[in-house]
Amino acid sequence: MKKVQLLFVFLLFSCFVFSQVYNGREADMRVKGADIVRFKDFSELPNFIHFGDAEHLDKAKAIDLTNSFFEDNQLSLIEKNIQKNKSGDETHRFQQTYKNVPIEFTAWNLQIKNGKVYALNGDLFNDVNIVSNFSITPDEALNLALQYIDAEKYMWEDGGEEKLLKTFLNDEDATYFPKAEKVLVPAQAKFENSNLHSAYKFDIYSKNPHQRKDVYVDAASGKILFSLSKLYESNAIGTAHTQYSGIQQINTTLDSESGQYILNDNTRGAGIRTLNCQDTDDYEGAIEFYDSDNIWNNVNAQLDEYATDAHFATASTYDYFYNIHGRNSIDGNGHALWSFVHFSLIDYGYGSNVNAFWNGYYMTYGDGNENITPLTTVDICAHEITHGLTSYTANLIYQDESGALNEAFSDIFGTAVEFYAKPGNANYLIGSEIGYIMRSLADPNSTGKPDTYQGSYWVFDESDNGGVHTNGIPLCYGFYLLSEGGSGTNDLGNFYDIASIGMAKAEKIFFRLLTVYLTPSSNYYDAWFFAMQAAADLYGACSSEVQSVGEMFYAIGVADEPYVNTAYANFTASYTQSCEAPFTVNFINQSYNGNSFLWNFGDGNTSAEINPTHTYNSEGYYNVTLTVSGGGCGSAFKNKENFVQIDPSLPCVTFFPTFGNETITKCNGIIYDSGGPDGKYFTDTHSSLTIYVAGSESIVLDILEFDIEEGSGIECNFDYIAFYDGPSTSSPLINETKYCNTVGNPGIISSTGEYITIEFYSDSGLALEGFKIQYNCINSANPPTPIFSANNTYSCDGYVEFVDNSINNPQTWEWNFGDGEISNEQSPTHKYLSSGIYTVQLKVGNENGSQTSIKTDYITIDLPEASQLVPLDNVCIDQAFVINQNAEGELKWYDTFESTTPVFIGNTWQHDAISEPVTYWVEEFYGSETYYVGSDNYNTDGGYFGHPSYIHYLIFDAYKPFVLKTVKVNAQGNGNRTIALRTSTQEIIAEKSVFCIDGTQIITLDFDVPMGNNLQLVGLGAPDLFRNSSNVNYPYKIEDVVSIKASSASSEPYNYYYYFYNWKIQTYECTSARTEFEIIPHTCSNVEDISLQNLSIFPNPSRGVFMFNNLDNLDFEFKISDVFGKVLLKGNSEQKEINISHFANGVYFVEINSESGNKFVKLVKQ
Repeated sequence: MKKVQLLFVFLLFSCFVFSQVYNGREADMRVKGADIVRFKDFSELPNFIHFGDAEHLDKAKAIDLTNSFFEDNQLSLIEKNIQKNKSGDETHRFQQTYKNVPIEFTAWNLQIKNGKVYALNGDLFNDVNIVSNFSITPDEALNLALQYIDAEKYMWEDGGEEKLLKTFLNDEDATYFPKAEKVLVPAQAKFENSNLHSAYKFDIYSKNPHQRKDVYVDAASGKILFSLSKLYESNAIGTAHTQYSGIQQINTTLDSESGQYILNDNTRGAGIRTLNCQDTDDYEGAIEFYDSDNIWNNVNAQLDEYATDAHFATASTYDYFYNIHGRNSIDGNGHALWSFVHFSLIDYGYGSNVNAFWNGYYMTYGDGNENITPLTTVDICAHEITHGLTSYTANLIYQDESGALNEAFSDIFGTAVEFYAKPGNANYLIGSEIGYIMRSLADPNSTGKPDTYQGSYWVFDESDNGGVHTNGIPLCYGFYLLSEGGSGTNDLGNFYDIASIGMAKAEKIFFRLLTVYLTPSSNYYDAWFFAMQAAADLYGACSSEVQSVGEMFYAIGVADEPYVNTAYANFTASYTQSCEAPFTVNFINQSYNGNSFLWNFGDGNTSAEINPTHTYNSEGYYNVTLTVSGGGCGSAFKNKENFVQIDPSLPCVTFFPTFGNETITKCNGIIYDSGGPDGKYFTDTHSSLTIYVAGSESIVLDILEFDIEEGSGIECNFDYIAFYDGPSTSSPLINETKYCNTVGNPGIISSTGEYITIEFYSDSGLALEGFKIQYNCINSANPPTPIFSANNTYSCDGYVEFVDNSINNPQTWEWNFGDGEISNEQSPTHKYLSSGIYTVQLKVGNENGSQTSIKTDYITIDLPEASQLVPLDNVCIDQAFVINQNAEGELKWYDTFESTTPVFIGNTWQHDAISEPVTYWVEEFYGSETYYVGSDNYNTDGGYFGHPSYIHYLIFDAYKPFVLKTVKVNAQGNGNRTIALRTSTQEIIAEKSVFCIDGTQIITLDFDVPMGNNLQLVGLGAPDLFRNSSNVNYPYKIEDVVSIKASSASSEPYNYYYYFYNWKIQTYECTSARTEFEIIPHTCSNVEDISLQNLSIFPNPSRGVFMFNNLDNLDFEFKISDVFGKVLLKGNSEQKEINISHFANGVYFVEINSESGNKFVKLVKQ
């Protein structure tokens, strides 16, 4: 079988904390063609999209796809840079803007290989709310920022510092003087909600005190929103006698003026240079280090030997990133790397000379003190330079978890460079060679740092920018575990045993994670998700490396379950039924985590291709099977019975010709436009197709799918389809109408005899999805013609009512709903139990035979996520108990998965005693809600409008289906008005003619609005209804339901509001998919009952500190979990109190376990 890795890594946990991951068809439901889609909780826009092999996009289409997610048309993207990766792919980085003003901390990455986008990821807003405007001037804002910093001296006030900057950047115009940059930012440096402040951003670098910060000033109030630190502390060949790394070869330069060698390496990027500040704080006065024979053994009282350490360490860092990861310095373009040694940090305002820092341009080293030697070691140097790499790639915000990750990557690559530069003397300690161990990657607790996410030693307060130098260490420990392996029990009580994959692989995974996937606001959960993707990119989705990465995040407490990877098999095809052989089927593989495939087509033939094409040469019904082998993911098998059907009773398939005329003589079949079922119709065509069935009384066309470019006005003057009652286009035009999206789907078209002719015209411009037409001939001697519809094709409760509209005397009905269920009713109501997209089939018959109609991907079921049910572990055998679930909706409890009658309805259940385990299937019911949305300015700031050549409408997004019950209009004159609901391509979904009296009134529409973007509510013809032309404030929005975001005005679409005011909408009643809930009773003793009854926790609710009331001195252990079941804290009876003051407000659960039994207590933190 062919060896190839299909798709991306599939994470067994489809639900990450603070995010939701969809795979396979679930992903395709949300983004067409995607096999993985991830959402985060602050935005309705995906955080990650990955496309299957057959669905890769070009760059322009990927940008168009991204723009389609934006609710506000003034949101857009601006490209920042293009990064070429060692693996051969590219990362194209974008930032989001609103009205061309950058939105801070947004990022959007296009992952491109061979010119095609295979993935998109980042953090963007689908909509924003600007809470302040630009009112104060940039100069006023700068004065406020300087007052906030309140420095004694700034870098631009020092001539020497200014001169050095110009030299370093080779730019005479370079200056430290801050320039105002207009940005939009949240109130805090967190990517949590879409309330944004207009702000001025200043890069302010002060000399005394020494600090460099980005300061954000609210452009309306002048308030300092926040600030972020930009200081990260903590070609001759010569021979260097270094203090830390022994004798090493270094690149130097022979200075022509002095005739001596200097520490200037011109062979790496734009150069590596090491300079001597002579124990001053004067960068401009720094001089060269000199050596006459290029053997640098200059040990002296001035500690000059440490200069060669800095030079060697910097060169080693450059070589590591270039040779191991293919990156030319920190920016990928050879950024110069300068080091200033013997710098007096005390004169610069520091408390001692024990420090080193990267200031965004170059490295600075203090000389230490009597106990600590200069910080010019390889690991510290590489640590600081990695901050520069981070600023050019993920640009992680230096605060809270993103800042902790920033520091973690510096420690990780500081360690990796040390192993690269001097493998015989490397270790996992940061700072061991200077006499002061700062951090240990192998044993974090030994230096007072956490090895578990939010475990012991974790910093929960705001100190150190939210613990950036502490809270990144669990990730460092994870790097150690991947590199060396290890086992143990983390602070959550979870045992782990990680197999080593070696540092050579671990460092590549972490480098790709940092430079390809992470974005400014990324947190630990993002690192978990994207580290899995990075490992899959490099080593395959089912590799042992992916397994180890998953286990590592469990070990450090980010994942709450051990990782298990698995293969999944599924497939589909564009069309699988034909009236005759030979018949060719194009199979589409929807599997994931597979690297080899074996197809069995059911006719004795097989294939090992990923997406095979197979031709069947005989009539029959064929079972198709796919076996997927995933190596470390195991294997999977999918069998679809009667998947391919070749039967004379089935519709024949015809593709519309691109020129001339063709004739069909079959009695029934399917007609696709020239692009087929999956493509757009061809442009620049004009052709016709005639259906002729001798002796037929009529030919009936059922237009199942319809999407043809709209015209410029009320006519279809670009592309169109037309129907003629006879053998040619000279026959009478049926309905005297040519059809396109302006007119809408014609529905059912019939001829009066044995001929009907279809004409299609397309110009050289836009091409859309086209059409799918089912045709049948009507004759008393012929079988009946199947025609059916559904009351709704989208359902969030699973119920769909199907309506039979078949003609020619049907006597029998055979429905196949696509989920394995069937019915013989004429017009059945069916309940789907699982979310998905379903193909529905109806076969009707009588004494003359039978015919079948198929609607592919006709029904979309999107059941809401059920609330997480809290398990019951304290149920005693033969004792009544209470089930109490804090669910958002109403729970319905069933005794089987298929049952239609619940045994109980409610969230609190006084349950009878049980003696054996009981399993229920639970679904959650969400009732409908009524909302009002839209402008109410229906009689001022505008006037009446109506012209048949200028059709206008409101543009809106529906985040979920709903019923548009009523709208308010203001009409000029009595008369009928035609109101329509259309798709973004102007295909009519619903249309209604209503009689309006002169003046203001509420009219009833009852339009079933589907979920979709850029839908249109339009007044057709010349409506003569009132429109606003000023005081319009888009968007008009109901969160998670609808957003009216613009008008159709060709200019200034945000300044006009057309016709329809005060929308009354009603959401549908929804029901979740059923989830299994098992109750297992335990034997409970009297001692247990008395002891546990006497144990209580108070006060409850509390602001975070809870006390145990342990009257019987019961020995016990306890653990605290959140509502999702994740264990957050553990302890025992030696503790007299529980302190969760650092937890978010909400509900938590305490499980108390003793030798005599257990008990659950709900805690409420306020």
